[in-house]
Amino acid sequence: MTADESGHSLAVWQMISEIMTIVIVLGIAGLAMLVLSVVVLVVLAVLALTTGREQDGNGTLRR
Repeated sequence: MTADESGHSLAVWQMISEIMTIVIVLGIAGLAMLVLSVVVLVVLAVLALTTGREQDGNGTLRR
């Protein structure tokens, strides 16, 4: 009986560890996607601001 119980507990712990690793990997992937999206948005905002300022500067210089 003890061998069966230990076998079941090992199987349960293996399943729990696999599920935890999958959850952790998915969580890290989700965080990476969020960070990348924020970085892309910040880069686009900076580019939009810099190009807007350059166009304004060119417009004032041309006038």
